[in-house]
Amino acid sequence: MGENNFNSDDWYNKGLTAYQVGSYEEAFKNYNKALELNPKFKEAWFRKGMTIGALGNFEEAVECHNTAIKLDPNYRDGWFGKAMALGILKRENEAIECYERVLELDPYFKHAWVAKGMTLSNLGKFEETIECYDKILELDPNDIETWHNKGFIFSKLQRNEESIECYETVLDFNPNDVKAWFNIGLGLANLGKYNEALEYYDKALELDPDFEEALFWKELALGYLKKSDEK
Repeated sequence: MGENNFNSDDWYNKGLTAYQVGSYEEAFKNYNKALELNPKFKEAWFRKGMTIGALGNFEEAVECHNTAIKLDPNYRDGWFGKAMALGILKRENEAIECYERVLELDPYFKHAWVAKGMTLSNLGKFEETIECYDKILELDPNDIETWHNKGFIFSKLQRNEESIECYETVLDFNPNDVKAWFNIGLGLANLGKYNEALEYYDKALELDPDFEEALFWKELALGYLKKSDEK
């Protein structure tokens, strides 16, 4: 079938194909064609917004997502796209409001919990960030990245025991996770347990001999122990 006979769905599908291979200008033109034929095509407005965002125009992306939401106030993806664009524009509080709307519509949408947690973390709202990570882990207890992130936020809160527990969980999944060994070492050092910390730095360096940060903190721990012995 020639393009002269395309309907809005045909142009939309052509836009999806172009977007998937990174041809964003082409995708943008195709979504516009779809919307010329059907201005109430909410999915096309959403996809146009995502494409414009990929091209770097996030203000206009927000407007596209707003149009999708006006067409259907319960359109989850429209709210999610708007939230992501607002976050990139550093309008984090507005982004969080949108993520909350997304999660009202779909409490099981893991990507929204992840994005909301990251946005809260950027705002320094670490306790609320932990709540998001807990929700993600309810949905997917095997999400190693979230265990890492949760451990990091606990360390920011100086809740070192809880941070260590998160990284120990990572090691249950992957005993060769260098960052987990290293971060447990940091947590132990923060608790003043330098001898134990050394064991974890050594394991990290065994797995990655070029891990300069682990080498630095190992030398620092050795320095603290030496000073302690001299007292």
